[in-house]
Amino acid sequence: MASRPSVLFFVAVVLAGANMRTVFASLPPLLEEVRADLRLSGTAAGLLTTAPVLCFGALGPLAPLLARRLAMERLIAVCAALTAAGAALRGVGAGGLFLGTVLAGAAVAVAQTSMPALLRARFGGGGGALTGAFSMALTLGAS
Repeated sequence: MASRPSVLFFVAVVLAGANMRTVFASLPPLLEEVRADLRLSGTAAGLLTTAPVLCFGALGPLAPLLARRLAMERLIAVCAALTAAGAALRGVGAGGLFLGTVLAGAAVAVAQTSMPALLRARFGGGGGALTGAFSMALTLGAS
């Protein structure tokens, strides 16, 4: 029989979900100001908003391979640190904006793909409610 998540674990998973997509959802409302400030072309601005989606498509499928090499908890923690580093880089000029966006996009793609697998491995069928809360937090964090 699978164990039940503690309240602290539940809160940690929900907070992780709430913060995964904010790094991407925060840019589009400010895109015109960022373009003007950094003198970016429309193509460059479009690439900024497309890069995370490309990371999801390209790197999400690699998460199971990475999880075989590293414990899922550690993989998700590394991804959280890389997301934070990517977010910090985005404030360092145009180069940092692009590099940080790709770094954060890669980290979120792997973490977001790994989290449901971790929950299923730890809690079996009992992880369904927690996976639902994680998915809801992703959406709410992006909004």
